[in-house]
Amino acid sequence: MLKVLYDAANDQVETMEAEKAADALFDDDDEEDDDDNEEGSAWGKSFKSGFSIDRAEFTSQCTITWCELLRKMKAEIKDIQYAQIPKITSSRKFDLNKPFSLVPEKFNPETGKKRSLLIGCNYRNIPGAELKASHDDVRSMKDYIVNVHGFPESEELMTILLDDQEYKHPTFLNIVEAFKALSEESQPGDAVFVQFSGHGGRVLDAPNDSEAQGYDEVVVPCDYKVSGLIRDTLIFKTLLAPMRYGVTVTVMIDCCDTGMVMELPYSWSTKSAVDGTVAKVSAYQTPVRCP
Repeated sequence: MLKVLYDAANDQVETMEAEKAADALFDDDDEEDDDDNEEGSAWGKSFKSGFSIDRAEFTSQCTITWCELLRKMKAEIKDIQYAQIPKITSSRKFDLNKPFSLVPEKFNPETGKKRSLLIGCNYRNIPGAELKASHDDVRSMKDYIVNVHGFPESEELMTILLDDQEYKHPTFLNIVEAFKALSEESQPGDAVFVQFSGHGGRVLDAPNDSEAQGYDEVVVPCDYKVSGLIRDTLIFKTLLAPMRYGVTVTVMIDCCDTGMVMELPYSWSTKSAVDGTVAKVSAYQTPVRCP
C-alpha cells in the first residue's frame, strides 16, 4: 500500500517539477535569479533536498482514488507472486473514486483528534509461525501516518503493540483492551487509524453465530497458543460497535487468508474487478448499526 501511495506522490512531484521547468523557459533572466519572486521556489528547494516535511505535506494531497489504490496494490502483490486480493469494507456507501485519505475532508484540528493503534506480530520463538517484516511494517506505517497525515506520536494518542523488547506485546488481552480503550476515548470529529500486521485466517463460526458463509475471519495474537484467535466478530463488538457516531475509522488488516469484513454491510473486492469498469461498494449482508 505504501509503495503505491509513494509512487503516486512521486509521479505528482515529477509532473509538478516538469510543469515548473516548462514555465521557467518563459521566465526572464532577472526572475530566474530572484527566488523571492517565484512562488514555487520553496517547493523546488525541498524536492532537491530530499523527502522534507514540505514534500510530505504535498504527498498528503495525493489524488489517487480508493479504487486506484486497491487495483495498483493488487498489481504490486501479483508482481511479487503473492495471491492476496485487496478488499475494502465499509459501514456505509461511499464513492470509491474519491481521493484516498485517512482523515475526513472536513476534519477540524481544533475540535477533533487523530488517534492510532499500530499492531505488529512477528511471533518470536514460535517455530513455524515466525515472521520477519511485521515490525518493519508498523514502523513504516507509523512514519507515513505521522509525516503525511499528521497523526501525533504521543502516548495518549498513539498506541503501539509489538512483540519485542521495547513495546507492550500484542497478546489477545492487550489487543482487545486496546480496541476497547480506543472506542471509549474517541469522540465525534476524531480520525482513527488501526493497523494489524501478522498472521490471519478463517475458522468455523463460533457456536450460535449467524454468519451465512460458515466461517469467521481471524487475526492471530502473539500468544494465540494460549489465548486463542481474535475473530472479526470480536473486533466489531469491541472496536467498531461502541464507537461514537461521527468518528472516522480506518482499519488496515495486513495478513493472509482473511478477506476480513468485520460485520460491515458494504464491500468491494479487486478479485473480479476489471480495469475500465466502475468500482462501487455493494451490500455485503444485512446492515448493522455502525459508527
